[in-house]
Amino acid sequence: MAFLLGNIAFEQEISAQLAHQIVKSAEQMTYRQLCLMKIAALKENYQLRVNDYRGQQQFRKELYEVLYECLDLYNRGFVNFSGEVAFGPTDVNPGRMNLQAMGVDIFNLMGLATIPSSDLEPIVAQLR
Repeated sequence: MAFLLGNIAFEQEISAQLAHQIVKSAEQMTYRQLCLMKIAALKENYQLRVNDYRGQQQFRKELYEVLYECLDLYNRGFVNFSGEVAFGPTDVNPGRMNLQAMGVDIFNLMGLATIPSSDLEPIVAQLR
């Protein structure tokens, strides 16, 4: 949050109203969601699953925890799945997850590229 607050003050293209909205949105995110945003931004560096989870009969709790986090990012408009619609966690497609709109702003202003790779590894393991 310190990165966000420090950087947003110097961003000329961001109005006070948008800055408030970005800060409020970022405050409501989990650390795992911030990690997922880095994974989405740099997905070429990971071997993520390239299909959704439709038709899968069972889910480990560790997987559906992550899928619900992805779905929340999608519902908030921070990520998309390359034009595919996601109605539920089985529609999440990790390999097609992209940052968009305010998600890009949050990623850049919070310096999420600096999240350590070791924090991403357990999440990436679930999305392979």
